[in-house]
Amino acid sequence: MNWKLFVLLVYFTPSLGFRRLVAEFVHNGRYNLSHMVGDAGTGQVYVAGTNILYQLDDNLRVKHRVETGPVEDSHLCGASGCSPDRANQLKPTNNHNKLLVIDGQRESLVACGSVKQGICRKYKLSDITDRPEVLNLPVVANNAEASTFGFIGPQRYGTWSNSDVLYVGTTFTHHGDYRHLVPAIASRKTHDLSLAEDSISAASMISIDVKYRDHFLVNYVYGFNSSTHVYFVTVQKKSHLPGESESGYITRISRSCISDSNFNTYSEVTLECRINGENYNLIQAAVLAADSKAGDSEPVLLAAFSPSEGHSSRARHKTGFCAFSLNYIDRLFDQNIHMCFNGTMKNRNLPYISGPVNEGKCPSAGSTGNIMDFCQTALKISGLTPIGQQIGLAIPDTLVTSMTTAEVGDSVLGILGTFDGQIMKVLVANGEATIVDTFQAVKNEPILQGSMHKNGVDLVVLTNRRLRRLKVADCGKLEFCGRCLGKRDPFCGWCSLENECSLESDCVGRNRNPKWLSIGSAHQCIHLESITPSTISVSEMTNISLQISSLPDLPPGDHYLCLYDGRTSTTAVKVPGGLVCPAPPLADRPPIPAGSDHVTVNLAVMLRSTVKEFVSTQIIIFNCDSRSTCLECVSSRWPCAWCIYGNRCSHIVSSGGNCKEAIVSADTSVFQLLQDNPSQLISRGEENCPRVELSNQLYIPNSVPQELRLTVSNLPDLGLTSRGQNFMCEVEIEDAKFRVPARLSGNKVTCDRTSYKYEANEETHNASISVLWDANHVVDRTNITLYKCDLVGSYKGHSDCSLCMTRTADLGCVWCGSGCKFTKQCPVGQSDVCPQPRIDVIKPLSGPLDGGTDILIEGSNLAMNLEQLRGRLMVGNTPCEVLDYQVSVRIQCKTGGVSREADLPVRLRGDNGIIESTVKFRYRDIYVTNVHPRFGPRSGGTTISIEGVNLDIGSSISIRLDNLPCEVNRSQISSSRVTCRTSPAPAPMEVRTLVVTIDNTRRTLSNPYMYTPDPTINNVKPKWSFVSGGRILTVHGKHLNTVEQPYIAALDDRGVGVGRSPCTVLSSTQMDCPSPAIISAAQLAGPVVEPGNRNTGSPEIQSFRIGFEMDRVTSLLNLEKTNPGVNSELLYVEDPVYYKFAHNEKSYKGDALVIEGYNLNTAADVTDLDVRIGTERCNVTSLTLTQMLCIPPQSAPSPVEASYPEVVVYVGKNLKFDIGLLRYDIDSQFSIPPEVIGGIGAAAALTLFIAIAVMIIYKHKSSQAEREYKRIQIQMDTLENNVRSECKQAFAELQTDMSDLTMDLEVSGIPLLDHRTFVMKVFFPGVGDHPLFIDPRLHGVNRPKSDLDNSMVQFESLLNNKWFLLTFIETLERQKSFSIRDRVNVASLIMVVLMTKMEYCTDILRCLLIRLIEKSLSSKHPQLMLRRTESIVEKMLTNWLALCLYDYMKDYAGSSLFVLFKAIKFQIEKGPVDALTHDARYSLSEDRLLREPVVANTVVCCVVQDELEEQVVVRVLDCDTISQVKAKILDAVYKNTPFSLRPNVDEVDLEWRCGQYTQLGTAGGQLVLQDVDITSKTEQNNLRRLNTFAHYGVKDKALVSLVPKQIDSPSHHIYQAVSVVGRGEGVYGTGSPAPGGSSLYSYSNHYSAPQEVYTAPPVYQQHQGGIYQQHHHHHGPLYTYPQINQENFYHFVKPDHPHSLQSVARSHKSIPEIFLTRLLSTKGTVQKFVDDFFGTILKVPNNFPAPVKWLFDLLDEEAGQHNLTNPEILHSWKSNCLPLRFWVNFIKNPDFIFDVNKTTTTDSCLSVIAQTFMDSCSLNENILGKDSPSSKLLFAKDIPLYRQLVLEYYNNIQHLPQVTDQELNFHLQQLSSSHQSEFDSLIALKELYIYVSKYYGELMLALEENPNCRKLSLSQRLNAVAHSVYPQQNIC
Repeated sequence: MNWKLFVLLVYFTPSLGFRRLVAEFVHNGRYNLSHMVGDAGTGQVYVAGTNILYQLDDNLRVKHRVETGPVEDSHLCGASGCSPDRANQLKPTNNHNKLLVIDGQRESLVACGSVKQGICRKYKLSDITDRPEVLNLPVVANNAEASTFGFIGPQRYGTWSNSDVLYVGTTFTHHGDYRHLVPAIASRKTHDLSLAEDSISAASMISIDVKYRDHFLVNYVYGFNSSTHVYFVTVQKKSHLPGESESGYITRISRSCISDSNFNTYSEVTLECRINGENYNLIQAAVLAADSKAGDSEPVLLAAFSPSEGHSSRARHKTGFCAFSLNYIDRLFDQNIHMCFNGTMKNRNLPYISGPVNEGKCPSAGSTGNIMDFCQTALKISGLTPIGQQIGLAIPDTLVTSMTTAEVGDSVLGILGTFDGQIMKVLVANGEATIVDTFQAVKNEPILQGSMHKNGVDLVVLTNRRLRRLKVADCGKLEFCGRCLGKRDPFCGWCSLENECSLESDCVGRNRNPKWLSIGSAHQCIHLESITPSTISVSEMTNISLQISSLPDLPPGDHYLCLYDGRTSTTAVKVPGGLVCPAPPLADRPPIPAGSDHVTVNLAVMLRSTVKEFVSTQIIIFNCDSRSTCLECVSSRWPCAWCIYGNRCSHIVSSGGNCKEAIVSADTSVFQLLQDNPSQLISRGEENCPRVELSNQLYIPNSVPQELRLTVSNLPDLGLTSRGQNFMCEVEIEDAKFRVPARLSGNKVTCDRTSYKYEANEETHNASISVLWDANHVVDRTNITLYKCDLVGSYKGHSDCSLCMTRTADLGCVWCGSGCKFTKQCPVGQSDVCPQPRIDVIKPLSGPLDGGTDILIEGSNLAMNLEQLRGRLMVGNTPCEVLDYQVSVRIQCKTGGVSREADLPVRLRGDNGIIESTVKFRYRDIYVTNVHPRFGPRSGGTTISIEGVNLDIGSSISIRLDNLPCEVNRSQISSSRVTCRTSPAPAPMEVRTLVVTIDNTRRTLSNPYMYTPDPTINNVKPKWSFVSGGRILTVHGKHLNTVEQPYIAALDDRGVGVGRSPCTVLSSTQMDCPSPAIISAAQLAGPVVEPGNRNTGSPEIQSFRIGFEMDRVTSLLNLEKTNPGVNSELLYVEDPVYYKFAHNEKSYKGDALVIEGYNLNTAADVTDLDVRIGTERCNVTSLTLTQMLCIPPQSAPSPVEASYPEVVVYVGKNLKFDIGLLRYDIDSQFSIPPEVIGGIGAAAALTLFIAIAVMIIYKHKSSQAEREYKRIQIQMDTLENNVRSECKQAFAELQTDMSDLTMDLEVSGIPLLDHRTFVMKVFFPGVGDHPLFIDPRLHGVNRPKSDLDNSMVQFESLLNNKWFLLTFIETLERQKSFSIRDRVNVASLIMVVLMTKMEYCTDILRCLLIRLIEKSLSSKHPQLMLRRTESIVEKMLTNWLALCLYDYMKDYAGSSLFVLFKAIKFQIEKGPVDALTHDARYSLSEDRLLREPVVANTVVCCVVQDELEEQVVVRVLDCDTISQVKAKILDAVYKNTPFSLRPNVDEVDLEWRCGQYTQLGTAGGQLVLQDVDITSKTEQNNLRRLNTFAHYGVKDKALVSLVPKQIDSPSHHIYQAVSVVGRGEGVYGTGSPAPGGSSLYSYSNHYSAPQEVYTAPPVYQQHQGGIYQQHHHHHGPLYTYPQINQENFYHFVKPDHPHSLQSVARSHKSIPEIFLTRLLSTKGTVQKFVDDFFGTILKVPNNFPAPVKWLFDLLDEEAGQHNLTNPEILHSWKSNCLPLRFWVNFIKNPDFIFDVNKTTTTDSCLSVIAQTFMDSCSLNENILGKDSPSSKLLFAKDIPLYRQLVLEYYNNIQHLPQVTDQELNFHLQQLSSSHQSEFDSLIALKELYIYVSKYYGELMLALEENPNCRKLSLSQRLNAVAHSVYPQQNIC
């Protein structure tokens, strides 16, 4: 493709300079501007907005102004006005301009507004105030939001004319009844705007099909035409179907032929802009650019795209600029159309366009022949292959809002405006796009439109409030030619004569001089190629030659100047190829700075007439005189030479120089200038310099007087000079100088005898010495070394004889008594024998038995040479091989091996005997016992811990996994553990051997580790976070648990991390990660501001990509690049702001607490908040954008620091807001004077006395009961006040536990059962071996079909017949032998069969419910309908509700039920619980209330488990049995694990790690505790109490551990007989032995069916002939437990009589007050959780289940049809079908939905709550008397409040919008899809057919009698099924 140059202007950085602004028009109206169009001929500009139209001149001054609104209008009226009956609907309406185009042929302006259904007016271009022509046709959109785009283009089908038409694309609106008259796309005549073609056979328009136009809205962004086609660019939903709105939005381009009058050639293709893997799917602006100067003009579509926010149509602030040539677009259009005609596509894929061709189907391949011109064929095709960009450029942080075009030379410009008023230029050339320039057009206003001025260099831009004319280029700021042309801006070029960057029109003399250089120009910039010379001496005068290319010719009379440092100028001489500049005068040269030998001077060439620089460079002026020695002079970078006799450095340039003596220089060029040197003593190179030569380093002892003799060479012939031959030695020590006389003898200079001394405390010190002649002439300078013997002969501050004596030969140091001295300083006392060797340090002190340890030995006088050590160094008697040696003080050797562990000294045999170290070297054996973790990712990087013994000994360690190295962390090595980091493996694999090598020892461990597949990420949610982070993100993937500590990181567009936080792994498929903070730590604490001080505009959204750091798994570091299929975008918004209380304090009077703020719920919900009031929590109930609502505690909590409770809001894990103080004014709100209170009390007492007297007189028989009732009520009220403090304390403890539970739930989630298990528990409760438990997805995939299976398929087709199924159910229920159990079973089996057909199932349920209602209304008690399970329909309703509300339970209501269950469980376990009778101190049920006084003290246990990295602290009671303790420990250790996945309490033993039983032979004092062992005490009547913690004497902070059941190894028990007694049958009587031996009671998950559910699982077996027989088996609980002989065992409650396991007889009538206190305490503690649960399930949320609304509407409808006037009956029906039939079932059986363990005690408490809920759903007041149970009295005060909640709940449901059949069916279809393949329906059909066989005759008779069944021959079909099931029998 022949690309030209294209430029477009977009956003980037700098601000607008005032020099760009040419003219400005500011709109001061109330409403905004929206459209602009310019007249190229006159330069006039027309601007339109809401209610306004302007006509401006070339300088943007207002010429005319027209107000276009407001207009009296109504969307209910038509384009021509309102009918009389709707005249009252008229009201002032704003007229939003939607279309503004110029009709050049008619010299008119077409302006269309939103009023009058979108009509248009035509104005004269010359004067818009002249009377406009009104065209009363609906053309454009009639509201402010919907899009409209129009342009005038050609047409070739009009019979009336070939003139241009107006093409208009309009978005459909719901605004009024006339919008269906406005087509989506139309071509209209320009004179009256009627359709260009409107006849019976053709209409020049296209519309969205009426079925889809309400929700499938098309946004028209741009339109244009070519010579053959017309195009529209749109943004629309990816799918036209209403249920697929989550599929997101795409950009489409449509095309129609201009010769097609009916738009039959309409076709669409996706327009795609994908850059660097990111899809920019929303087009924001586009323009068609064309090079009009080229002969073969090739238009190009330039477009700006942005990616969407999620699935919405909102654009993110980033832009993808993409270019498409029009030929390329047409070619891909044709290819897509060909796919329909060549058979590749089957459908035309435009169902949403009205008037499909050939019913939307493509013709069969070859049926249409070759189509030469698609404009002659009906198309209406949507292509499958998208049109991708040819050139793309990503522009970050930019949202484009407009675009237009302009021409500059051979380049074409597009103009893009952005949301914040900035523009950028992008050059498109040679197949790529490049940003070339940026500037600001207007500050912080979106640019709506732009166009080029007629002068070609000015840009006119429109915003909401202003119109500006700007210079499109600012070339003057580009000061150099290279920068000017390098910027590649087509507007800017280099004007050579002016030496500036300018527009071509501004370049002076451009018509007579071609030197205006622009991009692509053949000329080049002026360029300095070389400068000679580039350096000159400070005293040198010379000319400087400049080689300059492309130097322009000068006008006559002008010349060039050379300017030095901007001050001194000389006239330059132009020579071929450049200029010659004289050097600056000596007086004008700058001084050379001190300490330097040169200075740099700037040299610029300029034109005298313009005073502008052409080129510039630098020269260096140097000075050789600063060099003081010959070597320094000759080695200088400048051309310097050394004058030997003059003793100076000089730059000698000619014979006229002043150095007439011998010289030395390294610059050979100098010698060409020395021809007249009279001495001719010329030396070349630094080797000829006079110098002092030292063959070796010169060492001089400190403070010892001596002479120094120095050899000198290259001395000058001193006889040639008259100066003397006196020499001096100048010495410099520690910055001090002194001179010593010297004498010359031959080539030796001898410095006189003197002392050389230094003060530094160091062995040696470097000093310098210079040889001078004639006082100041330096011969050379060299270094000497001073030394101190006392330091040379010492090590680490201690004198060492051997070390000293080794320096005798070279330094003259000798051992003098007790120290090292110079020889002359120790005339007597020198010693040749050193003291005995001494060993001070040995490192390391231990090593393996096999040796190989490198040990370091340090000491004194160890040896003087290596030979003294050979064979003399040993560890014990084992030689140690010397590896390294430092004289006398340090030895390194390698140990040998020994046979056993030992502590041995290091021995050194010397001349005077053997010395031994006092510290001994320890030989130890090494053991490797365990590795943790046992698996990690294939990519490595996992830190594994190797456990063992003596792992920290030796000098070297290496670890390998098979042949793969593991990098050891040497900073974390201990005796029992060493860590290393795994290396990558080639593939997932199991490591066979771990090899640990320590020195020469090698230890292995088999099968230690597994390389697993690398973790992968599937999705991350939610997608929003505040910038401070801390919001919990749930991450799903695979193999996530292979990494011990993963991290989540936020990445910017460059892939650079901007934040990081650690994740918590929950399972192999899920982990929770706090969103990373992307601001500095100092900003993490959110600001708290006052209300009203905040900008409440939309928060800015920042997009970041996320990655995961998971060991060395690189594939997850940047998900966007490595996993493009995963939505890795994380959207950040600014932090929320919570406003402080006014005056930092607020009064609380009992209402909900409202805290206001800003941006509160943008990236948070109620689960992310934690509101603290003092030391307690405030329950958050609502969160909106500006408000947060929470319920504070009823009484004032304790403050933390202040005088009142402080209110603090925590958002996520990172944000904290201090709101202020909360002052509780509840008590003082209704303060009453004491006198009034006394009066009221007296009156109340008198009233009570009179009432009691009346009751005694008139109700004598009931008076005693009433008094007792009053007494109980008074007791309850009194006790409630007395135990208030106890409740508070218990509630605080429970709230702490519940807070921990809430945190655990955030990590692990609620342990929900999977859907299959949930269905089986609800449908068939208590049945553990039903055939339906077999998962067909695992066992039935490839199962062969039998004849019976085929028969069941036929039977299923009968069940799918509504008449057969209804008759089948009706017939069964008429049979007397058809029991309640059978009804329940049949209902569940039918639901299993119909689970995948929920629509049909619901229809059957509706018919059965209507029949049941009719039947109940004819009975005496219609309110009892649905209360019990007496029919199939009632059980079907239970199952149907369970299926429909499963997701509602899972996502919404289930969490509150789970929290209630856990709250009850925690409260029960706070106090003693009898292990056998299940009586508890804290209970809601009097039947399970523990009456015995029990002392219960808390014991804190520290649980140590191998699989846990740290201890787990568990609180138990000392009165708990051992199995109860094990259960509590299991709950704590496996708190995030579902109950079914935990170890059973009978599968583990409890091991107490104590120290007091070691004498009994147990291993290390480890004692296994049992419920029953030989230590159990036998009391009177042969009773034995179960062992407790108190029995064993376990104290606080005991160390315990759970270990596997030790059946075969009882050595850790107190006596071996313990395990026998603990498991013997004598303990358990006649019962079977316990599975584990020690547990005497159940901790299993025992399922109890609800009241209406019966367990009757039919089990079938196949016999000959295919007959199925039914067997009913009894199914017990999940685990069986031994029968306990209560005569022999008890915990707290002793049995009243032998051989009885029944509970102690109880009577609530005589409960002591203390027991009522416990009931009240428990009730008060869990009250909040009961309230929360009832409040949750009795609330109508936004996602309220549609089936429940449908069910209640059905009951209301039937009640209305039967004229039911008693509201209590309808209320009872609703209560019976939902609260009682559904909620009560799950309250009593939470194990139906959760994977939890429901104990007997918990079950009794849940029954009380369930009964309370049932009472609350009844409108009848409970009459409480002497026989009322305490459980009813317990919640008596609360039931009226709950009952009111129920009434409001039913009322809210009734006022919900009615559920349409379409909505219900859509919901049921989704349920049906989710139930696919969950159960084997053939099994359910076989079970159902048992009842067909049993009642075959009755069923056949009923089918014959029913006319509908008889009409469908259903009896014959059933008979055929029966014959296929029983082929050998004659069935009648």
